[in-house]
Amino acid sequence: MGPPGTSSCGSCSSSGSCSSSSCCSSRNYLVPLLAVFGGAAVIRYVLHISLAAPSSLLLLYSSSSNSSSSFTEAIAREEVGLSPFAAGLYTHLPPVFALLKTLTGCSSSSSSSSSSRKGSSSCEFKLFLLHLLVDLAIAAALAAAAALLQQQDAESLQEPEQLEQQHQQQLQQGLQQQRPAALIEEQQKEQQQQQQQQQQQQQQQQQQIVNGGLFSTRFITPFLAAAFFLFHPYTLVGALAVSMHQVPLLLLAAAIVAAAAASRAAAAAHAAAAAAKTAPKTTAPEQQQQQQQQQQQGLQQQAQRCRSASAKAAAASAAAAVGRGFVFLVGTTAAAACILCAVAAAAKWDMHFLRACFAPQWQLEPIEPGMGVSWYLLTLVFDRYRSIYVFAFQALSFVLAVPLALGFVGNPLAHCQAVVALMVLFQQSPSLTDFAFLQVLPAAAVAAAALAAAAAAIAAAAVAAALAAAASAAAAAAAAAASDS
Repeated sequence: MGPPGTSSCGSCSSSGSCSSSSCCSSRNYLVPLLAVFGGAAVIRYVLHISLAAPSSLLLLYSSSSNSSSSFTEAIAREEVGLSPFAAGLYTHLPPVFALLKTLTGCSSSSSSSSSSRKGSSSCEFKLFLLHLLVDLAIAAALAAAAALLQQQDAESLQEPEQLEQQHQQQLQQGLQQQRPAALIEEQQKEQQQQQQQQQQQQQQQQQQIVNGGLFSTRFITPFLAAAFFLFHPYTLVGALAVSMHQVPLLLLAAAIVAAAAASRAAAAAHAAAAAAKTAPKTTAPEQQQQQQQQQQQGLQQQAQRCRSASAKAAAASAAAAVGRGFVFLVGTTAAAACILCAVAAAAKWDMHFLRACFAPQWQLEPIEPGMGVSWYLLTLVFDRYRSIYVFAFQALSFVLAVPLALGFVGNPLAHCQAVVALMVLFQQSPSLTDFAFLQVLPAAAVAAAALAAAAAAIAAAAVAAALAAAASAAAAAAAAAASDS
């Protein structure tokens, strides 16, 4: 966990609960995050009104077809009846183009020159505000992911201590009925002393973390994650270009946050299952065996009930996680289909629109400088083998998706998040983006087949156990009959 505060987290440390510690950490990180966001907004506004980056520098960030000027030119082409995707002036997907046009409110310019200038300036300022909001949203998502990772790390470090405490509490509860009142009082005093020692140790650890500074934890702090993105030179160049290339990065940040949250939920379910399996069995002392056997049997039955209840809770949590994954897959697929159909209907099913959305894979799009300097140089130097390089570059996501499909076969949500990340990395190739999105459907089918196979294996194991129990019962009956005869 990050460094907790000394004043606002005093009650949190005394309670020792995870919710209170997360509340304290969020309070401590809120002020630095607000400072980082405010500084980034001021710097971007100053750069927007004072500097104009050269075109050669902007091409290192992204292609010219993703800049704000290409966006306004695409709107102008659409107003005169031409398609904004006909000549390759604007390479974003049509749904993204329609979304940006709706959010910014950029529409047809008036007839007079003064009104057109005012409209263009207001459109540019709205694009700047949208770009700023997208950057802040990406930074907030990265900060949330860092906070989730830190909380998961802190919970994993506290798990052994909690298991030991639960083990001791169960043993003490089992022996309280067998000890006199004086021993119970002594035991309560010992428990109070142990709690005081634990509180002192927690305070010492918190003080060490505070004295250790920013790099005392294993994971990056939330405000550092946000600052590294907002003040990165590459991000600042994008702010100068007012390029909408940051919009796909917001999807990637959302996928990272969802992956961190799913990882934390899976870790919690795994910890609950492990605690259910490793629940201690209470044993009675050797003295007074006749009286204590009944108590021991009752305690064992209670422990078995607790283990079965916790195991059922862990299984229900895992099933809920898988269900949420399938709901996420179906929801994203349905949302993408609805958006594409709505924008296609608004565009009157223009062929340029359809080609921009559903270009076949064998129609290789040209690689631009924004796609990567190394690949661009290879296409210039080895023009004879340009098609091979372009095909290898576009097929890279399919090569990467194969081990992902095998590695995340039991977790469709994690696979979908990885595919979304690949989509974002190859956003400037529309044909590959849509084909990569279609990889989610076979991933869901593979995950469903894996779950069905796991259920069949569990059922087979249950049947085998039942047959073994029946065989043992038959053998015992036969032995009893033989002894009677």
